[in-house]
Amino acid sequence: MFTADIPSVLEKLDKLIEIITLIEKKMSGNCLPATPLEEKILSAPSIPEEVTLVKIRSVLNTKREKAKELLQKYGVKRLSDLNPLDYLQFLEEAEVL
Repeated sequence: MFTADIPSVLEKLDKLIEIITLIEKKMSGNCLPATPLEEKILSAPSIPEEVTLVKIRSVLNTKREKAKELLQKYGVKRLSDLNPLDYLQFLEEAEVL
């Protein structure tokens, strides 16, 4: 019984191969060429070696300390405690931190 199914299976397999071949031909003009991985890696923006998380943290900590000092200068502990009359001057000073 199994051997009798072989020609039928082979015919179906041949038909499937024909269909796949037709699909590949139709699709071949529709796809953009893939960029090789090496090319992607080489064209990726590089991070300067001198930039590290330690350096970034240091800059942020400096800014944070200056912001705290600016708040103290205006006699407040939190920004929400700042007098609205001081907003403009405070903002101008904060922008140059």
